[in-house]
Amino acid sequence: MKTYTSNTNPQDYKLYQHRAKFTNLKWCDQVLSLIDMFKVKTILDIGCCYFQLYKEIKRRNKKYKYYGIDIDKKFINLGLKHFPELKRNFKVSNFEKIKIKTKYDCSVISATLEHVDDPKKFMNNVFLCSKKIIILRTFFGPKEKLKTYKNKFGNLVNINQFSLKKNEIRI
Repeated sequence: MKTYTSNTNPQDYKLYQHRAKFTNLKWCDQVLSLIDMFKVKTILDIGCCYFQLYKEIKRRNKKYKYYGIDIDKKFINLGLKHFPELKRNFKVSNFEKIKIKTKYDCSVISATLEHVDDPKKFMNNVFLCSKKIIILRTFFGPKEKLKTYKNKFGNLVNINQFSLKKNEIRI
């Protein structure tokens, strides 16, 4: 299966390198507080990037069975530099196109759903592999939109924005 390697510009990549090593992001703390409420033992981090959520798990000295999936090999490799213990706990793949055989207590999707090509198929996969709780961080607005634009590298980028209004949700 072909994997994706980002064309992140060098300045942005340096920011991600710094975050991977030094920065604790507030959303990770918030997500783990929710996870604690549901007595979760296993976590699937979909769109794990460079394992930012795992870094918070480790910082808190929590004992979860953690597994990450991301489409971007460059970010996975960045994360593995800081967390080599995850070398058997990740997959580089497009989550829309794989079958997850294991069910996890919790699936976390952070800043990922807005970039997928088929949100319905993606979320169907999430439901199939989640037992207790799904934590989703994405863009919400007045109605569903799909914006496609070319970034500075000439790549087409999709940004989905979803609505909270019942009659506007199409997933």
